[in-house]
Amino acid sequence: STCVHVPYKSPVALKPCQHLLSTAHLLACAAVCKVVLPGPAAAARAAAAASNKQRAAAESAIAAAVSDVLHLLAALKTAAPLMAGSSLPQLVDALMKLYALHQPLLSHHTSEVLAELAASRNSHVTPAQLSQLLTMIVDKEAATLLSGSGSSSSAAGGDQLSAMTRLLESGLCRLAEVQSDAAAKLLPRVVHLMVPLLAAEQDGVRYNASGALQSLIKECLTPQLVVAMQQQQQQQGMPSLQSLVAA
Repeated sequence: STCVHVPYKSPVALKPCQHLLSTAHLLACAAVCKVVLPGPAAAARAAAAASNKQRAAAESAIAAAVSDVLHLLAALKTAAPLMAGSSLPQLVDALMKLYALHQPLLSHHTSEVLAELAASRNSHVTPAQLSQLLTMIVDKEAATLLSGSGSSSSAAGGDQLSAMTRLLESGLCRLAEVQSDAAAKLLPRVVHLMVPLLAAEQDGVRYNASGALQSLIKECLTPQLVVAMQQQQQQQGMPSLQSLVAA
């Protein structure tokens, strides 16, 4: 599918519908997440243990659970950035577990929710939490999804790849604003992951990857971040700048 890249811009205002969400709504949303987000995994486990006679019902239960999660993810794109800080670790953990299901549609929308959460200035995500989230994404999901994405053997869909690209772009740009030393550690790795997307089969993926890389260089490669990368190289022997240039 064709994707249009929208360069990262720090969100300074609430979305039109966000002011309508009260504290009660957000608390209710957090409670619903605890019940609904684990649903597909639970349904899959039940299906694995089901007998042949129960197979049709088990598959219907999986479809229903996935549908419920997709509806919830659509709401979380607005609600997650406003949820209380105390509820975010459990929410992020539940969202990360959705990647393990290897369902492209779920992964796509999960990345979009996490991108909204990571990029928002209105969210209660701390710099340390944001750094931890992006490190987990880079170490696990992004590395798995984007490896080989520039070749014909890649099985990932264009929407899924573009959503992950957007998550890395928006999250890292935000991290560079609030914790430049953490961003300095991740920037070369993210660039290395994104560069192969420039050779992806899908036009939309190539376009989004190009835009994301330009945005990362423009928004993240600030004098403060360059200093942080130089300090890391001197203190820890990490050739961050050389690695970035090599990518």
